[in-house]
Amino acid sequence: MMLFITFMLVVKAVSSGENIKYGQRGGSIELQAKDVSMPVTSIVWKHGTNKAAEWFDGEEVPTYFRTFHGNSRINTSTWSLTILDLQPEFDGEYSAEVNNQNAKSSETLKVIGPVEEANVVSEDCNLAESENCTLSCNGKGDGPLEYSWTWSDGKSANPMLTVQKREDGMEYTCRVSNPVSSKEDTFSVPKRAESPSNLGVKVGVPVVLVVIVAVAAGLAWWKKKKGQGQGEVTTVYSQVAGRADGDDVHANNTGNGASNNIQGETGGGENTGNKPNPTADASAGNSTGDITKAETSGGGKGPSDP
Repeated sequence: MMLFITFMLVVKAVSSGENIKYGQRGGSIELQAKDVSMPVTSIVWKHGTNKAAEWFDGEEVPTYFRTFHGNSRINTSTWSLTILDLQPEFDGEYSAEVNNQNAKSSETLKVIGPVEEANVVSEDCNLAESENCTLSCNGKGDGPLEYSWTWSDGKSANPMLTVQKREDGMEYTCRVSNPVSSKEDTFSVPKRAESPSNLGVKVGVPVVLVVIVAVAAGLAWWKKKKGQGQGEVTTVYSQVAGRADGDDVHANNTGNGASNNIQGETGGGENTGNKPNPTADASAGNSTGDITKAETSGGGKGPSDP
């Protein structure tokens, strides 16, 4: 920061026009003697018609007059005159008379202050319905002031600038300068407003995508649940079928056992399970035949006869 301030206060002068030289107030400036003939035996610097400083051969140091005393110096190698702490009273025409000859040229010094501010103003840029912006670069400071614009892909040397709003927005930098200093201000032009049709498309597409994703997720969940339900039904059906088959087998085994028991009891034999007993069957047949014969015999009496 100190370096910047020091730089601003040190010599800062700019030639503008053929014989005008600008110096910044509070700074310093060096004026060059014109058409110097060597060797130099004397030099007199004048401010208008008055002496500012002089040197003659044999003198150790130059002599300075009026406000230039303590604020200026002559370089005895280049014969230039440096003025320090520039103030408006140093304005005017300067000339150097070398070796007692009239000056063949002169230059005018103008002491001015720096540019104080730069400011961008726009009255229509923030309106949502506007497609264009009119930017005005305003500056404050000692003149002459110059205005210029710069942006990413262009530049302009006018104080007013009309630009078109863009989809990506844009920054425009206004530069206000005078011969001794400059200041800048940057303005961000807002993005162009979306038209209703484009806005509808941009809003509609995400909504459609969300609906599609939601439907797809719902279908996937439904298929997954459906698959689990079918598996559960199949499992229950298998269990029921298995139990039914087991009951049938148990019933068949029970029936066969009972039948065999009856046969065994009828034939006087033992129950041997599901296998038929030929001996029991034969014995039962013989017994039945004997009873039939007894009933059909005339001499026999039944158990019911008295």
